Order: sequence, then C-alpha cells, then structure tokens
Amino acid sequence: MNFADILDRWEKMDKKTSPENNSVARETPDSSVKASGQGKRANPMDIWLNRYGVEDKDSEPSSWSRADILRNQAEERRRLRKMKPEAVIDLHGLTRDDAEASLDAFFRECRLQGLRKILIVHGKGLHSEGQPVLLSMVRSYIERNPYAGESGVASNEEGGSGALWVILKKG
Repeated sequence: MNFADILDRWEKMDKKTSPENNSVARETPDSSVKASGQGKRANPMDIWLNRYGVEDKDSEPSSWSRADILRNQAEERRRLRKMKPEAVIDLHGLTRDDAEASLDAFFRECRLQGLRKILIVHGKGLHSEGQPVLLSMVRSYIERNPYAGESGVASNEEGGSGALWVILKKG
C-alpha cells in the first residue's frame, strides 16, 4: 500500500463520520483504532503510532534509570582510558599524504577487528623545520574521522607527546 492509497482510505473514513455522533468510530485497515470526542478529528500520526508502536533500537532496557545509564557510560570511559592500546601504528618518516593513507587503512582494519583503543605514534617533530608536520595532521585527521572518539596524549611509556591514543566509537 502506498501513501496515496492511505490518503484515499483516510478521506473515505472522514466522510463516513457523523458530526451528531459524540462517539465516533473510524474505519481503519484493521478496525482496531477508534477515536472519540466531540467532533474532534483524530491525528493520522497518532493512529499510526497506536497501531504500529515505536521501537527504539538504540535505547537501554526500560528498567534502567537515566542515572544508571550515565554511570555505566562514565565507567566505560574510565575503563577505556586506563586500558592499554590494542594496536599501534608508527608514522615516523612518512610524508603527510602517506601518513593519511596509512591512517585510513589502520582505522579500517582496527574497526573490522572490533578494537576499542589504538595508539598513533607520530613523533615529536624534532627533525622537522618549524612546526611538527605529522602532529597537526594526525590531530586534524582524528577530529574529522567519524570513527574516532575521545583522544589524548599517550603516557611516557607509550611515546609521550610523540603519540596519541584514540578510543574508537562502537558500531
């Protein structure tokens, strides 16, 4: 059934209603939705929602309170921040374009493997003239990448200011 058919049925239903009748029964495809009121017209969206309902596939179980959900999310973020990176890419010696291509492939592979935290070693830029080239490129890449979530400077054992950790988004 297309939208035009639905509109035609709706118009036919509207013509069958009687203004004198306070309890108006409207004909619907499954005859399960009835509207009542003093001459009020039922909203087609309400009828559809009553018939088919709405299922939010992304929602948490209804027994959880908002505080429970926020607490679980905060715990998950803390756990991911403390966790060691599951994969590392070293961009030392690469040009800006080569590094970006390598990051594209690395992110794709890490997502396919279902990894949650990665480490990008870009170097401190000590051999660059002026500003470190890869540091700014990597930060820019992370900001525009739809799969990159929270990020931060790595610990000293993992490279310090010459590396960034990234938490990958689920999905």
